[in-house]
Amino acid sequence: MRGIFATANRHPWLVAGLFFVLQVAIRGPGLGKSSLWLDEAIFLLWSRLPASAVVRLTWSDANPPLYPLGLGLWVDAFGTSEASARLPSLLLSAAGGSSLWLLARRWVSAEAGLYAAGFFTASSLGFHYGREARVYALLPVLSIASFHLYFRTLRCPTARSAAALALVNAIGAYCHFTVAFVFLAQLVGALGWARVRPRGVAAYLASQVLALVLFLPWASRVFANAPVSGRSWLGSPGWREGGQTAIALAGGEGALVAILAIVAVAGIAGQLEARHTCAERRRRATAIAAWALVGPVSAFCVSQWVSVFLPRYLIGTVPGLLLLGAWAVTALPLGPPSRAAVATALVLLEALSLPTAAAIPKPDWRGASAIARQARAAGDRVVVQQRRHCMPFGYHFAPDGFRGPQRLLRGLRRARVSCVDDLDRAFPADDGETRRVLLVRARPRSTPIVPPRGFEIVSTRELAGLDLAWMRPVGRTPRAPE
Repeated sequence: MRGIFATANRHPWLVAGLFFVLQVAIRGPGLGKSSLWLDEAIFLLWSRLPASAVVRLTWSDANPPLYPLGLGLWVDAFGTSEASARLPSLLLSAAGGSSLWLLARRWVSAEAGLYAAGFFTASSLGFHYGREARVYALLPVLSIASFHLYFRTLRCPTARSAAALALVNAIGAYCHFTVAFVFLAQLVGALGWARVRPRGVAAYLASQVLALVLFLPWASRVFANAPVSGRSWLGSPGWREGGQTAIALAGGEGALVAILAIVAVAGIAGQLEARHTCAERRRRATAIAAWALVGPVSAFCVSQWVSVFLPRYLIGTVPGLLLLGAWAVTALPLGPPSRAAVATALVLLEALSLPTAAAIPKPDWRGASAIARQARAAGDRVVVQQRRHCMPFGYHFAPDGFRGPQRLLRGLRRARVSCVDDLDRAFPADDGETRRVLLVRARPRSTPIVPPRGFEIVSTRELAGLDLAWMRPVGRTPRAPE
């Protein structure tokens, strides 16, 4: 085993490339098979707008503008298909495992790097968000790059490394405000270096001030647009939600238990060997533990007021958790073959959650749009309940009009498709004509379809995540559904 670790250490970029290819092979198949869902359609629709319109829209939204702007450049070059829109996330998630290997090899050991990259490759959270056209696959990569520059600035403080750290952190903040939890972990970790590396800590603090200055134009929007617990769709978390989020971050219940057990055993062994352990190594381990733990704990506390306690908001802490587990495996009082066996078992535990992540259904807006086109051809009217759901519906129903919110809505209105929140406003009074109306709605939990005043349900149909209902004015003879 030592020979394998030594060979990997001599060829870091080759190993990084192998991990990249492996992750693309695992996460890539069927990338464009499922329909775009609401959040993906929002990002894609924003990406089709001029930069000024993107900034204007995101000014009043919880999502900063940088990722939609970058996605716009991508789809301009490669198109707006489901696979094309999701491909950046796939490539970024694959880069996450490769960059985690490079980080761990540089600052821990080649052995820990191989284990951490293996854990990341089997991560169900990385798998899920590596197949969605959203920003979350980018956050682990930025977190890893930030921690590499963080360790470099602390060890060898230079203006270049501090400026690079400030730039990466500012980019992360312009991608999603929850990367602040990663920055908080770095601040906690820096406390261990305050006495032994004061110049490094000073350079790090200067970089954070510079990052804040770079983010200052958008800083007020973080507080103005943050979702308040109890007033948004997400409430304050309890212990049950805390456990569920921890399981998701670790890659499954078994993986979480195993990581905690390994860290505990390695911690005890490390205490017994503390006098023989490099102090620099212990400080680095503390910083990585802060990366893994400070974010979730602080997010749990903050979410009693602001709703930020979700696995996707904490995905930037996942590399820290997996690296902590990998480092703990290397610290076990076992020989290299036994440690490799433990790491392999942990990879397999994480991989058990991959089928579940792959099977998470998305609303079948593609199928609903095909049925709606048939209904329109038969002269029926189509109503999409809740205006925001016109974005994923419109992507599949009228892709040529998917160039902006107003253009999309105008095109749907010309096609006699209404997008409304209030069904009674969508359905006018009976005008004496015999006609059918197709209602399309995202399926709420255990909520039956209630027809608007003056209409009755003729028939219904269920698609993945969607309800369809054909309705007619009360007292009129319905036509059979196509």
